Amino acid sequence: MDDDFLVCERIDSYRSLCISTLSRKTLDEAEASHLGDGTGFYIFEVDNRPEVSGINVLARVASFESALRIISIWQEAVQQPAKPRAANIRPTSGSHKTPLQLA
Repeated sequence: MDDDFLVCERIDSYRSLCISTLSRKTLDEAEASHLGDGTGFYIFEVDNRPEVSGINVLARVASFESALRIISIWQEAVQQPAKPRAANIRPTSGSHKTPLQLA
């Protein structure tokens, strides 16, 4: 791959999630040529498991600024421990099969 990486973060011992430019050749090899002409930035998974071994292009990023923003959000999420999020939910009055309504 002859591409310029902005960020590549390991997911597990075999896989990484990356934001990078991808060459036209790489897009063709990943069967993702429908996502662009080899210009711009892409979000993709690199999978080095022997039975898979390749990349899976997930999305094309709208602009360089968008790529930087995604990286910033990503880094903030990785640095903070996950907090449980509970919605404020209350049952609606009426039937015995109470549908839930967000408060």
